[in-house]
Amino acid sequence: MLDANSQIIMNMHQGEKSRDASSKVCGFLFQDLIALDKLLNEQTEYVCSEYVEDVFVSSKDTGAVYIIQAKYRPQSTVTLSAVMRDLYYQYLRLQLYGYTGKVIPVLAMHCKCQLSKPTLAEMQGKDYINVCRTKKPLFPPKGSNWLEKNVYQLKKDDAENTCFNKFAWNDSIENFLSALEIQNDYKVLKQYRRDIALKLDKINFSGCPITDDSMRQNVLLGLAIQYIQETYSEPPVGMDIFSFRKRSHDEFVQYLSNQICTETEENIGAYLRTVAFDCWDTVEKFNKQLTQEQIDMLQCICDNTADWLFHLGSTPQGQLQLLNTVSMRDRDSLFDFSKWCIVKRRQIICEHHDAVNTFLCYLWKILFDINSNLIGKTITNEEMTKLRPETYFDTREKRYLKVAFPGEMASSAVILSAPNCAHSDQDLTCTFERMEPLRPEKWYMCGKYHGKFSYDQNVAEISNNRSVSEIHTNKFRIECMDCIKVDTNCWWQLEACNSTIFLDNCINYKEEE
Repeated sequence: MLDANSQIIMNMHQGEKSRDASSKVCGFLFQDLIALDKLLNEQTEYVCSEYVEDVFVSSKDTGAVYIIQAKYRPQSTVTLSAVMRDLYYQYLRLQLYGYTGKVIPVLAMHCKCQLSKPTLAEMQGKDYINVCRTKKPLFPPKGSNWLEKNVYQLKKDDAENTCFNKFAWNDSIENFLSALEIQNDYKVLKQYRRDIALKLDKINFSGCPITDDSMRQNVLLGLAIQYIQETYSEPPVGMDIFSFRKRSHDEFVQYLSNQICTETEENIGAYLRTVAFDCWDTVEKFNKQLTQEQIDMLQCICDNTADWLFHLGSTPQGQLQLLNTVSMRDRDSLFDFSKWCIVKRRQIICEHHDAVNTFLCYLWKILFDINSNLIGKTITNEEMTKLRPETYFDTREKRYLKVAFPGEMASSAVILSAPNCAHSDQDLTCTFERMEPLRPEKWYMCGKYHGKFSYDQNVAEISNNRSVSEIHTNKFRIECMDCIKVDTNCWWQLEACNSTIFLDNCINYKEEE
């Protein structure tokens, strides 16, 4: 039986469903890390992500609840007025429902500029609450459905304004400011991720078979993020969303113990999730010209990719699909891969870290280019599917990752790793051996190879760029990717894929007939 305060917290999801970001965002990495940070604290009773605010935390020791907005803005600052409106709206709603516990609103951020609390006068101004009322208004009686009738049907800004105009008053705003915490000291994602992984590794998981420290930390982090990610799906029939999204410290540790102490397929998927984060760390570090809007969209693509890789890598078939796409090994070296033990398969996946990284860079840059119209926009649920990698893969093809981008003239294509300059012909031979029975019509493969070839050709002819004629059978095209820039300080540039890499001819080279 829930006590009165717990019932009020459960009710707080009312009116938020239409604004619930979980179905479209699935939690950005920064807020997931904050949720994990709080879960690792033994004094935390429970954490809910994307509930009331980005992260909602109940504390055991103080009995307080924290409503946390998470903002990661490495290239810009935070619009403080918008954050304060959102936080005060939730703070005021708890008062309206009659919540008697301590409420601590929090802005947790990493941004370009340090921020401090606004004053009462600023909060009363038109950019913030736009209310200056000295006397406490008459609250609706408990059990009243005033909010449901007059607020929850409105759009976000209108809902806040209606609530403020009816019930905000000076003492309430002052109490809000007194309780408010602005936490400016969060680190860049790479370092914060590393810190959380080290905290996870300090838990005593007796019987963990993974002895390599780096691998164990990566798997733990990937599993921990998955634990949070699972809360963004729809709850089972008959279960309320509050109970479904609650995650307690003890349950969290037990989940990690069950997973990390047993060799499971999910451990490989968890490792692959962190490979996506490694890739993003490099992109962010070496591309300082990216705008904040561009970073936001690329981070969204990265986080969606990390989730996709987890699920792909959590089955032997998915692992082999990935390897058949990115590997430079010959076909025999992966023979019977699905029958190997989990430890051996995880090691092979680990050895392909750089190859997966190359694959992700080109996949992300193409998605970034073809969806550039979404940069800086508030993305709808329908538009969010355009930023998910799985949207562009043919699920009917189970042997490799077959892509089909809108506007691509080839009916099937594959993104391959770049051949090593020191032995590129050997890499090409291995790739050809793998692709010959699969026969995609286009290879996206940066490097010296480019043009139209045939699967009936000798590999030596392909390595010498001996193109075939248009009438030749079993043709495929190698796209050199010169038109897509993924190097240092190039990611901010947008390319027109429809007039370059999606064409049937290379715009940079004259092909032999």
